[in-house]
Amino acid sequence: ADEDLDQGVLPEVAALRSLGAIAARIRVYLDGPHPPAPSPRTGAGELDGPHPPAPSPRTGAGEDETLQGFSPSPPGRGVGVRESSAPLQQRLETSPAGAQLWQDLQDCIQSYGYLSEVGTDVAIANWRDDPTPALALVEQFLHNPPPPPVVEATPQRQSWLQSRLALKGKVAQVYLQLLGEVRRSLLALADRGLATGSLAAPDDLFFLTWPELEGWIAALPAASGVNSGVNSGAGSRRSSAEPGILTSIAQRRNQWYQATQQSAPFMVYGFTAALSAEAPAPQRSPHASTSPTFQGIGASRGQVEGVILVVQNLQTWPEIDRQTILVVPYTDAGWAPLLAQGAGVIAETGGRLSHGAIVAREYGIPAVMGLTHALTYFQTGQRVRLDGLQGTVTLLDP
Repeated sequence: ADEDLDQGVLPEVAALRSLGAIAARIRVYLDGPHPPAPSPRTGAGELDGPHPPAPSPRTGAGEDETLQGFSPSPPGRGVGVRESSAPLQQRLETSPAGAQLWQDLQDCIQSYGYLSEVGTDVAIANWRDDPTPALALVEQFLHNPPPPPVVEATPQRQSWLQSRLALKGKVAQVYLQLLGEVRRSLLALADRGLATGSLAAPDDLFFLTWPELEGWIAALPAASGVNSGVNSGAGSRRSSAEPGILTSIAQRRNQWYQATQQSAPFMVYGFTAALSAEAPAPQRSPHASTSPTFQGIGASRGQVEGVILVVQNLQTWPEIDRQTILVVPYTDAGWAPLLAQGAGVIAETGGRLSHGAIVAREYGIPAVMGLTHALTYFQTGQRVRLDGLQGTVTLLDP
């Protein structure tokens, strides 16, 4: 059974356990005697920590303003991860022991900085750029400690399946770390482009083809030219090539935006497909009662009733509680902090080995995966009953 496997070998679960352990230490410290909190500080530059690379503008508005080591919450994320994280730092830094806890938290977030909403897309900001998801989870753990993960020493843990799961976790970690370094390198190049005026936004590079990127790099001035603002030869080369590149970037950005407003086809044959292709309608469950019940893939056992919250992406960080059943289009490692806070998970795609299913089993949260049209059928505020063993979702108030 899936529950017989130690999922701590997977990077998203390892990150959750590490953050949970630090949150437990912080909670013990805050509950004990420690010096009074200092007076509130103002100014973005007063928080400690390494300054991360400039995040991609795809993370939402407001990312140019950076807390040192931590980016502010994009608009719409509700009550303040930003407001709550600053007092936490202030309370911890009243003693050397507390300051060390804060540093440990920063180090932990940076060590898993390669995690993001879409791990295989280097254009999406990761935890290194925007640690809001990790900080939100720590705040959640401080107020509502998670149950300890079930790690039982069973014979199955020594089986070939566990060894292959460990290999999967190592491969995923190395691959995501590699992509994280690719993103960091591209953002460093983008900084040079912004300094010379050859780019309009940090994420412009992500809309170039590889040959275009090579040509753009070749046209960049030498490092001394970037710093001094002189290098007329490179500048003249850019002036002739820049308009065409900037036009292509603008066109592709618009195409990308238009594509995000459409649903991907359920199945693709060959290299092209109509975006209007429809997925099969959700199946009625054989276990259905008089209430509408839909069948997906049971991915984490347990039953729960709660209130639906539809989340299209992580560009807005919603306020959720233990009554919230999340409905999401897909799950990746970067979704783990959000999924761990809910009462249940419904995903349009994925199966028992998807990231969402793994996180759900880690925290004993019922989950149903592979329920097509879930985002359009369910609406925020509806009450449902979720059965993670049978893979069913019953609508209680249509």
